[in-house]
Amino acid sequence: MRSTGLIAVIILSLFCATAAKAVNWRVLPGGLLEFSIRVADQRGESFLVTGDIPDWQAWISFDTQDPDATQVCVAIDLSRTQTDRAGFDAEMHSDTWLGTAAHPQAVFSAARAETIRRGQFISGGILELRGHSAPVDVRFTLFAGEGQVHVTGSALLDRRAFRIGSRIGASSAGYDVLVTFSFDAEPLASSTDQAGGPANDDSYWREARRYCADSLDAGRSASGKMGS
Repeated sequence: MRSTGLIAVIILSLFCATAAKAVNWRVLPGGLLEFSIRVADQRGESFLVTGDIPDWQAWISFDTQDPDATQVCVAIDLSRTQTDRAGFDAEMHSDTWLGTAAHPQAVFSAARAETIRRGQFISGGILELRGHSAPVDVRFTLFAGEGQVHVTGSALLDRRAFRIGSRIGASSAGYDVLVTFSFDAEPLASSTDQAGGPANDDSYWREARRYCADSLDAGRSASGKMGS
């Protein structure tokens, strides 16, 4: 499911819904979610390890005119994550690092965003990774196209917040992990209920609630944007 449906996200004029409600967005196939960390070998020589996370899904509700009403849920399957250093992959999945046997999934959720400047935004949310949760700021830029948008962004994580490589010092592996992403998204067509009014959002967010129920419900209560 290479980005067929966080972590994140996200999404000028194409994003403008009505003043009353943000737009739900479908992330199109072909998106990228990657990370990089600087490590050192036994001789003390430093090099950059980059990794690809092929399996993730995102549910996004966003309006550039009302970013405070943002809702984001990104479910990330870490089990097929691989790096450009084949010899490092097994260690990366071990309990010392990602511990994917016990914690195969990470989740990013956010219930608001802020405008930095035209077309650039920041969304503060919570990342659940390796059984630990920590706040994460995701910065993203959107480029309006014909009927869709292109989104690029990044987040800087401190691996210590998630007990990743907790016994490994900075001289062997940097504490900072840079996560980058890019994807195309299109607005979901508006649907109506039998009475001709707007359809309830639950059909879009039902699966997302499996991963982000607490944050989505909290955001809905605060903003009044989510359907019951």
